[in-house]
Amino acid sequence: MKTNFTFDLKSIRTKMSLILFILFTTNMSYSQINIQNQTEFNENFDSMGISKTLPNNWKIIKSSSPLWNNATSALTQVSSSGSPTAGGSYNWGSDATDRAVGIMTSGSWSNPNSLLAYFKNIGNDSLKGVILNFDIERYRRNTSVASVQLYYSYNGSQWKVIEAGNVSADSLPTGSSAYGFNPINKLVKMSNINVLFDTAIATGCEFYLRWNMNTTGSNSQGIGIDNVSLIPSFSTKPEPPLAINNISISNITDKNAFISWDKYDATSKYMFRIRPVNGLWNYFNVNNSDTCFKFLYLQPATQYEVHIRRFKNDSVYTQFYSIFFETEPSITNNCVLPNISISDIETYKANINFQNDTIEGNYLLRIKQKDNQNWQYYNIKAYTECFIFNGLSENTSYVVQLRKLCNNNFISDFSKEVEFRTKYGCGTPQNLITIDTTITASKAVIKWDGVGGAEYFLIRYKETEDLNWKYIWVNGNTDRIQLGCDICNDVDKLKSLTTYQWQVRAFCNVDKTRYSNFTELQSFETMIKYKNVEVNTTNKQTQSENEFFIYPNPIKNNAQINYSVSQPNSNVSILLCNIKGEQLFVVYNSTQSEGKYSYNFSSENYNIAEGIYIMQININGNKTNKKIIINK
Repeated sequence: MKTNFTFDLKSIRTKMSLILFILFTTNMSYSQINIQNQTEFNENFDSMGISKTLPNNWKIIKSSSPLWNNATSALTQVSSSGSPTAGGSYNWGSDATDRAVGIMTSGSWSNPNSLLAYFKNIGNDSLKGVILNFDIERYRRNTSVASVQLYYSYNGSQWKVIEAGNVSADSLPTGSSAYGFNPINKLVKMSNINVLFDTAIATGCEFYLRWNMNTTGSNSQGIGIDNVSLIPSFSTKPEPPLAINNISISNITDKNAFISWDKYDATSKYMFRIRPVNGLWNYFNVNNSDTCFKFLYLQPATQYEVHIRRFKNDSVYTQFYSIFFETEPSITNNCVLPNISISDIETYKANINFQNDTIEGNYLLRIKQKDNQNWQYYNIKAYTECFIFNGLSENTSYVVQLRKLCNNNFISDFSKEVEFRTKYGCGTPQNLITIDTTITASKAVIKWDGVGGAEYFLIRYKETEDLNWKYIWVNGNTDRIQLGCDICNDVDKLKSLTTYQWQVRAFCNVDKTRYSNFTELQSFETMIKYKNVEVNTTNKQTQSENEFFIYPNPIKNNAQINYSVSQPNSNVSILLCNIKGEQLFVVYNSTQSEGKYSYNFSSENYNIAEGIYIMQININGNKTNKKIIINK
């Protein structure tokens, strides 16, 4: 069978041109910020204006394990004024031409968040480091702490901290909620941060920077990064070889010896091994920040060989450096322990007692739960005769041992194990509530479930922003107490429109040595304080002239609002408000003659939840308020 083919040369040219155009445009695009010799990089984010898109090669991510490939260039919020409270990633600024990038967390927007930048070395030499400058700008102060940590990475997934670039919580002090846009609430300038890479960035290779912004909760601070500048530092010189200098052995006794060496910054750890000459090796790893190590439990009159190796990372390290020494002949060890005893054992604490002897030195104390293998260690200064263990668990067996570290380089053996058991505890109160119907502008009643065997309860409460607690003791058969009062001295009243926190602790013996932990924090907010009548200066009517009552109250579905008007052509409005006095709905608004009136109120006509509300009547400018409770 013969088949004919028809070629459209013009069509082929068009398609080939399109393919070549796509190839060329794809190859010419850039996917990183290029760093060149002697060229400073700057980013102030002002080009963003009020958009939600980050500049090229910048991304943001909400994660405790941030990856460049998972991050996004899209922000969720833009703010230049006002009092924003929504959590999210922010384009902050005082106006459309002065911007910063950051975050503010909330219940729905979690912590931490990171701002990331992607760079590539296109210079002629290896990039050994950069000089970095940036600003931390705070647009909202609040009660939760905030801090910033700086990192770099070779691949956008494994990060190394840059300690000099960290901004501590002390630099961003907390306080009550306050905003600042022009000028900003607070500025922290980070200048001349010398970032030295562990391994120089070769030509054509990339690196990443990350600002980890830590804020927490609904009381988050709002912070941003701005005015980033980066000055590259290039070098064609090879890195010097790793070495360990000035290794020495000192303070040699019959059982101990002390080794020291020079300090090196580019070090991840040290490895030691020691053996009697021609014997078996024992290995030790030592922290990178240490410059000395003490060998213990050596044999008297024995020659030892020691090797030390310095690690830059797992693949770059020195050869072993060798040193030899010989221990002294056997010496009588007069570093002995005094007798120890345990006393004052309670639910969560106990005392260890020991009498200091004439040989000067310090103590090493260790404790663990009897069925646990993990010891906790404590260094105790000389001349201490008692040490208190706090934070123990109730009704639990513990084991304690003591060792003395004498100043003549001798160390005693650990003492025999001394065992003790803490007392059984006292139950923590449960089901804590603030009874809504009792909350007024100056009081509230709090309640909790009883605890078996409780002799007393200790209640403490305070304003949320206050540091000082107020304490109340009550008998163990009590399950509620009123905080504040309505008809009493002002000093005893709670403050209106204020959030209070409270906790309860149970005590299960008369001398108050056996007690529970304090409960989790509970909170409530007092109501707004109203006068019975608010009188204007032009028409002085009193509450008795305008009778106002609501029945039934609490309200389930329907109630009658009853009131009287004492003057003709009176302007009457009835408003439904929240407990802060903020208007929610207009229930009634009209002009009425003098007389008595009854208005049918149906809660089903309003989209409101169960709770406490304020019903306000305004007659010719005279306001009267009634607290109502709506049940469904």
